[in-house]
Amino acid sequence: MAVQPNQPAGTNQPNGAQTPKDNNTDAKVKDAAWLGVLGVVLTVVLVVILLAYKITNSSDIVAIIGVFTTLLGTLVGTIIGNGAGSQGKAAAQQDAKQANIKASNATTDARVLAGTVKTMVARQNKVRTLTVDPMQEDLKALNDLADQIIARYQ
Repeated sequence: MAVQPNQPAGTNQPNGAQTPKDNNTDAKVKDAAWLGVLGVVLTVVLVVILLAYKITNSSDIVAIIGVFTTLLGTLVGTIIGNGAGSQGKAAAQQDAKQANIKASNATTDARVLAGTVKTMVARQNKVRTLTVDPMQEDLKALNDLADQIIARYQ
């Protein structure tokens, strides 16, 4: 849908409202990005803390950091996945709404067209009744008269 001249910039709805993608999904992606950055920083801080407490066994560090990064990845993935799912749902609902409007308009157009055709057929039948049938009767009468005249003079 094109942006109308009287709409505020950055909107694509007829009433100037933001789409769900503009409002909700962008905020969720920003939240997920900040969570990811914060998680990387906290991972580095966690490594420094572990080294400060003289935990130098690499398997212990990997186990602790692995649990932390797994939790972080799950949270970021959940936020982004939820945002994408919400966006897809909103787009599907908007498409369904537009399809229903188009179907309703098509049904209305078909009813109007059917009414127009019925009116035209009724007018044609009326014209046929007023012109063709009386003409045929007149032609038949003239033909009968001609037959009578021919029969009289034979």
